[in-house]
Amino acid sequence: MNAKRSPIAGFSHVAIVCTNLDEARDFYIRVLGLAELPRPDFGIPGMWLRAGDLQLHFIENESMPIPGPGFPHFALHVDGDHWDEVMNKFKEAGVSFLSEPSERNDFGIRVRAAFVIDPSGNVVELTDVKRQDEAEFRDILDRMRNGQMTSTDGAVLNDIGARRPVPEGTVTLATTNVSANSINAKALKEL
Repeated sequence: MNAKRSPIAGFSHVAIVCTNLDEARDFYIRVLGLAELPRPDFGIPGMWLRAGDLQLHFIENESMPIPGPGFPHFALHVDGDHWDEVMNKFKEAGVSFLSEPSERNDFGIRVRAAFVIDPSGNVVELTDVKRQDEAEFRDILDRMRNGQMTSTDGAVLNDIGARRPVPEGTVTLATTNVSANSINAKALKEL
């Protein structure tokens, strides 16, 4: 069966509100180390930043939107090799932690996370949960469809987000990578 490929390839950017663009610029560029990008003049103050291969957009407003139910936040990936360095940099800069850096075990995989609050009150999760390369993930799904999945493939799937216990012999594909989730959904329909 041939599943039609979605024309939506993933996220381009996330846009958030800030109450003080200068404070946001200081926090996201000086503390987090993101790079500022050129931004067209839309007639309202704002900025665009590079976060890996995505963009984080800011719109300055006098007040913050009222958050809805749940725990609204966005997550930035921190390379595990630099975790302690980044956490120390935040503490030295006086960044307000909503929850101190912590570590948990997700089915045999160590996951580190910390939640910080930016100067406008936005909640930002920092995590070392690995992002998955789309080509590598397609190869794993091809091997799975052909009955050739290896224990290494299983470990990679677990490392990117198979986070809940499942019955013996069941494969659960959940990841923090939107592109990989799209591939998961299509590949599982073809199985």
